[in-house]
Amino acid sequence: MKNQDVRQPDLITNQSNEPTVFAISLNIVMLLTSAVFIALLISGVPLKIATIALLIVVLQIFAGGSFLAMFVYKSHLTWKEFCGVGLAIGSLLTFGFDQVFRNTTISSFAWILPILFFPLSIWKSRLKIDVTIARNYLITTEFFVIWATALLILSPEWFWPLPLALLLIAIVIWREIPKWRKPSAIIATCLIPISIFSILIRPIGWWIEDTDVALYEAISRTLGHWGFRDNINGAGTSTNYHWFAYAWSGLIDRISGSPEWVSNTRTIPLLIAVGTVLIIWAILERLSHSRMIIILSLFAIGGFDTVQTWGRGFKLGIIASPSQMYGLFILLAFLFVFILGLKNYSKNSIPLFFLLSFGVVGSKVAHGGVLAGAIGFFWLANLFESRKLNWRHTWLTITTIAGLALGFYLIINGGGGSSRGMLFDQFGFVDGISGDFRPYGLAIHWVAGLIFLFGFLGLQLVGLVAYSTFATTSQQKRILRSSACWISRILYFCHY
Repeated sequence: MKNQDVRQPDLITNQSNEPTVFAISLNIVMLLTSAVFIALLISGVPLKIATIALLIVVLQIFAGGSFLAMFVYKSHLTWKEFCGVGLAIGSLLTFGFDQVFRNTTISSFAWILPILFFPLSIWKSRLKIDVTIARNYLITTEFFVIWATALLILSPEWFWPLPLALLLIAIVIWREIPKWRKPSAIIATCLIPISIFSILIRPIGWWIEDTDVALYEAISRTLGHWGFRDNINGAGTSTNYHWFAYAWSGLIDRISGSPEWVSNTRTIPLLIAVGTVLIIWAILERLSHSRMIIILSLFAIGGFDTVQTWGRGFKLGIIASPSQMYGLFILLAFLFVFILGLKNYSKNSIPLFFLLSFGVVGSKVAHGGVLAGAIGFFWLANLFESRKLNWRHTWLTITTIAGLALGFYLIINGGGGSSRGMLFDQFGFVDGISGDFRPYGLAIHWVAGLIFLFGFLGLQLVGLVAYSTFATTSQQKRILRSSACWISRILYFCHY
């Protein structure tokens, strides 16, 4: 492994107090999108549809990345941050403009308007395009890691990407760990024909994962052609649902003329998986400077599945629910922006917090509840620790809660009709484990859920309390962390 810092600065500095200028490498963005294009073709997306979807994605990346660059201060954006968080923000902006202006005279091109943030950021000296050719050993390895993790995320439901993911992992090991080169080369050689074979023998309709796909198609058709004020499933009513993922697929369907069942089953899951990995890498980079830890963490995260540990739950890539995947995507983008805010790398970031919190609840209601609890707990913990009110954190917390509340009111219709109980009745796994508690009322359902939840997480919570309160040396803390990882893994295998 080459001994280099994980961060590859894209920053152009100056000696004055002028705003920082961010240089984004155009060829890296093009290389990433070219890889997405090839992956779409391998996934069975028609050539024309894949081409148009790729152009939309490029526009969304530059629109969202430029919007992000306008709020980041005294720092720099790596290409992973620009592309990953840019895709999350850009998708929100493009289908947001499309929905707001769906029934107006500019409906045919309203979705393109967010690209104006790109020239605006250049004009305001926040962004610069670098057209030099990047030939970096580390960048090549990073591409292998990102795609291996994305394919791991997709493998539990698509199945055929698993050998290809393992092949890429073997290549990464060969490049990063010299002493393991011989065994990794042997494994990679064996996996090449297996990967090709797994693609060729896919059954017809391998991408059909759930009977709800028909519902998703109906919502996408509604949003893509008529907008959220209509509902193909109920004449005269609006679409009161966490529909943001389907607005994205509906936009791609309408612009590209995509056949039925393509965007929701292949295009959107693939784009979200890649974007999710990019943001996770960006978060890990902001929190750590160890390249190997980031790589191994991504592989571990890509292979994680709460269904296997709880018996019921969510995979990171639950393709049967595009809203679940997209909700996590936006939630991670919020976490990245939150980290920037904590480290004072962002300035006047209230619009970012509001946009992403609004996007979280519009993508998945349950994720809105998670974000509300997390941001509220952070504010309280910060208040007790510092013994004084931090007005900056307070305003960001208020902005986040306001975005969640407004999103719930406007998108889900505020707790009336079909949305009643959606935000709070989120302990569905209780019924899957012990039978239906619903006849006893929502309060009893919550009590059972909390008991089970503390049962699942009790050991982890006790460990966190001990870790944060006991007077231990750095060496002891490292041992404690290692022991916790081994205990968790042993419990996982004992589950079987």
